[in-house]
This record gives sequence, structure tokens and C-alpha cells, in this order.
Amino acid sequence: MKSNILLVEDDHSVGYLLTEYLKMKGYNVTWVQNGVEGLATLTTGSFDLAIVDVMMPELDSFGFAKKLREQGLQLPYMHDGRFATLEAVVDFYSEGLQSSANIDPLMKHADRGGVHLNEEEKSALVAFLYTLTDSSFVAEEKPSVIPFWKVGVPAGERGAFP
Repeated sequence: MKSNILLVEDDHSVGYLLTEYLKMKGYNVTWVQNGVEGLATLTTGSFDLAIVDVMMPELDSFGFAKKLREQGLQLPYMHDGRFATLEAVVDFYSEGLQSSANIDPLMKHADRGGVHLNEEEKSALVAFLYTLTDSSFVAEEKPSVIPFWKVGVPAGERGAFP
């Protein structure tokens, strides 16, 4: 089954090249050219992944993420998007593991199907995971960004972005 990717990119050349490359690799790609259109497309379609340009007119990637969080929308969890909720992820690690040659040896209890949490432990774990949500990100008009190549450089020496 091919993965469905939403590409939100305002630059025509970049959008075209990424779309063609991803299609060549076997993905289904829906390309839109601004964040507002991307948000509308994401809420009406079924996507496994969204690739969103950082700087766009109308609604940049930070605004895009903020709108998703404000609307309570979530992309699926896990590397393959198989779970729609944190509760489903916790259930998987509690009872749904299958031992295989590819599983990390540090994954304890895989041979027993998981860690076997009781309902109270599951609820507590999910509650904890929800506390990790960065509500300040949602509250900020536009979060401050430090380009990866300037991380570790003292603030006074970074210069203007980019």
C-alpha cells in the first residue's frame, strides 16, 4: 500500500521537483501551495505524512502546526502512522509487541507481548505524555527559531536569520 503524502510548498520549482521525486519513489503526493490550503486539504483527506515548508505567505509551517493543535487534529502516531491516539500506542507497547529479529534487544518483554500495564498505569502514562505538549508553542504568535547550523553559537554572534 502506497503512503499518502501532503506536500505544502509555495515555491513552484521545489514543489514540482519534490512531487515528481516522491511519485517516482512510489508515493501518492498531493501538493498544495500555501498553508491555508494545506490545512484544509489535511482535514479533508487521509494522509500518512505532511511535509510543510517553513516560510510561506498566508500561513507558514509554525502557524500550520499551531492551527492543527488548536483544532485538536493529530497526525497518526508511530513510524508508519498506524495509531490514531496515544492510548492506542500505549496499548500496543503494553500487549501488542511481537518478538522478531528486527526488534531492538533493549526492548524488554517483547517476547511476552509487551510490558502488560494495568488500566491505571496506562491512564497515568497517557496523562504524563499529554503533559509534554508544548502549550507555549500554541500560545506564541511565531516561535523563535535558531537555524540548526547556528545552534551553539552565542546569541550575539548568530546574526540575522537565516
